[in-house]
Amino acid sequence: MISLALIGCGEVAESGHLPTILNHDRFRLAAVCDVDAARAQLLANRAGGVPVYTDWRELLAREQELDGVVLALPPEVSPDVAIEALRNNLAVLDEKPLAATVA
Repeated sequence: MISLALIGCGEVAESGHLPTILNHDRFRLAAVCDVDAARAQLLANRAGGVPVYTDWRELLAREQELDGVVLALPPEVSPDVAIEALRNNLAVLDEKPLAATVA
């Protein structure tokens, strides 16, 4: 079983990433995270009550059994989260480009 956290709980996460994780027998959703606590709680409830975080740093520090993260974040936020997740030896699926500009 591959344990994943979903970081970013917007429309694409709700309609795409969450159902994919929940409907695949090899994945387990371990936690969700969004700066909007109500959005995170909504997705957590749909997932059967997984832990909710509003700070991705706290999620990475506390969720020790993760295998990877799915990032559904704005491009200006995504690189920092992806880099820190990789430093924690986690697999990363980032739906966005890794930068807002080429520079």
